[in-house]
Amino acid sequence: LRSQKWAWTFTPLAMSRVGFVSCVVRAQDAPWRAAPCHLEFHATGSEAVIKRQAAVSEEFEQALPSGLWILSAWLDLNNDGRYFPGSLEPFRFAEPRVVLADTLAIRARFTLDGITVRF
Repeated sequence: LRSQKWAWTFTPLAMSRVGFVSCVVRAQDAPWRAAPCHLEFHATGSEAVIKRQAAVSEEFEQALPSGLWILSAWLDLNNDGRYFPGSLEPFRFAEPRVVLADTLAIRARFTLDGITVRF
């Protein structure tokens, strides 16, 4: 067996270039309210993705570098930590997934309020 070593090089982002988004996750169905919600913030124009987990009805703030971001989220109904797209044979529904219709415009040193993810 050969051992592999991984190294990542990164530069810390100055807080003067960071903004925040204030979010809350809502679900109508009672079983969905108990499931953890996985959120992904995708930067437009790059491959940067910031992932986090939140409980339904939990309000939270996420720090993001300034720019345009796309927010997607899914409920982990089977608690396995992976999105299940559904199956035909045997038939099973996909886990609920949403993508916000608009981009999030994050400005440095400002908070974007009022973002609600609804299932």
